[in-house]
This record gives sequence, structure tokens and C-alpha cells, in this order.
Amino acid sequence: CDWSSDVCSSDLNNQIANAIILKFDTSGIPTNATVVTAQLTLVMEEADSAVATTYSSGAHKLLKPVVTSQATGNIYATGSNWTANACCFNSIPMAQSSSDIAPVETIVQLNRTLEDKTWSIPVMTQQWVQSPSTNYGVMINSDTASGADGYRTFKSQEHGDTADRPTLTITYNLPGG
Repeated sequence: CDWSSDVCSSDLNNQIANAIILKFDTSGIPTNATVVTAQLTLVMEEADSAVATTYSSGAHKLLKPVVTSQATGNIYATGSNWTANACCFNSIPMAQSSSDIAPVETIVQLNRTLEDKTWSIPVMTQQWVQSPSTNYGVMINSDTASGADGYRTFKSQEHGDTADRPTLTITYNLPGG
């Protein structure tokens, strides 16, 4: 399972095989702010060549205190397991339980064009701003209907060109103008 913030893919049985976990610091936004827009942007660098013309990828708010440097398909932090389920490749939980992720906030249809892809996530971002202790991050899920070996690859938070790293662009209003 890949948690390096760059791959979404499915396996031979149309099961989730990889997912993306990202965390953004929203602590600089006052807790009384109202989020107007929150756009998560990833730079797509590769797509399967023949499997999936379009690829549906949903953004979910994470409900567990993920430590991205420790997370795997089985754990969200050292000694802390994702909730067991049988949805994914080799029965690896992959944070797919309703106790691990919130319902999908937005689904984006990803074509094969290598360009920026954007998910609108204002609801979870507002929750992070109002209650910073709940900011465990966002998961971009794989498309289980894309067919065997369907995938999309994105440039990660560790990418050498900082301009191509994932971004969360937030606009907000403060009370009183």
C-alpha cells in the first residue's frame, strides 16, 4: 500500500490498492473565520494508458490522528490500527471504515490529461478551522470501478519542484467584514 501522497490505483478485483493522505496546516486562520472556498490541487504526472478513460476520485476527511510519516495501509500511527474491513486489496484496511474517514465530500472525474486536478473541500476545511484538533487531514481515494490496474499518479509533498507539490488554497471571511 502506498501512502507517499502520490498514487491512486485499483487492483485486479476492482478494490482499492492505494490512496493519498495529505495534511495541511490551517492554524493561521482565525477559528471564527467562515471558509468560502477551499481548493485542493494536485499535479497529475501519470495515468494508465488503456484501462480507465475517466477515473472517479473522492476526497474524505480523516477521522483518526494520522501520523503521515508512520501511516501504512494497516496503521495510522505506530501501534494504532485502521479499523478492520475487507474492502481492499489483500484485506488491508486502507482507512475505508466509517470510523476512519467521513463520507466523501467531493468526487472528481479525472481524465488522462497530465495537468492540475482540483477537489473542492470547504466543509472539512471549515471544520479544521473551527476545531483545529480535528485536523487529521484528507484522503484522496482510488476508483474501484476503473478496472484492473487503473491508476492516476500525482506529484507528492516531497517532489523536488516545490511549485508542483499539493496545495490547499483557502479563501475566508471574518466576522464584521
